[in-house]
Amino acid sequence: MARYTAEHHEQTHAAILQAAADLIREHGFDGVSVGSVMKAVGLTHGGFYAHFTDKADLLAAAMTQALIPTVERFDRWTTAAAAADDPSQVARAYLSDHHVAHPGQGCAAAALASEVGRQDAPVRDAFATGAEAAANTLARIYPGEAAWGVFAMMSGALALMRAVPDEAMRNQIRTRVMQDLRKLAEGE
Repeated sequence: MARYTAEHHEQTHAAILQAAADLIREHGFDGVSVGSVMKAVGLTHGGFYAHFTDKADLLAAAMTQALIPTVERFDRWTTAAAAADDPSQVARAYLSDHHVAHPGQGCAAAALASEVGRQDAPVRDAFATGAEAAANTLARIYPGEAAWGVFAMMSGALALMRAVPDEAMRNQIRTRVMQDLRKLAEGE
């Protein structure tokens, strides 16, 4: 049996975790199996148990991993929006055609919020922690409880935009949300 270094183990663990995060955003929790995650990183199913106790353990860790890019994006977008004194930059970036078209690389809240409530407590807890971090980042330009409303409005809009097949409908949703967020930022 081959022995691997601690660094190799950490790299493999990180690759499994990232693959799981990408796959749950793309296919949902029920659309992901241990086998599909391991196949995505070029490993066998048996190697999984050197990293996670079971699928539930993987899903909780993957939920945390899936929300990291959302928080990082909001951090970049809110910093740029604050510097430009233009809060609408965040919604423009978040509701972009690219973000709509790539759920596997996009916001985990928009992709998974409707499923999280049916998951075990560790997944729900990981989601809540990541969603709170995202809302706290948005609070830089939408103070107080408004940040939660903005996050809910944008993630709901993104989920709807992904669900409707018509470009004109997607544009209507985007335009309306941007108008409402502009009014909110202006204190109306």
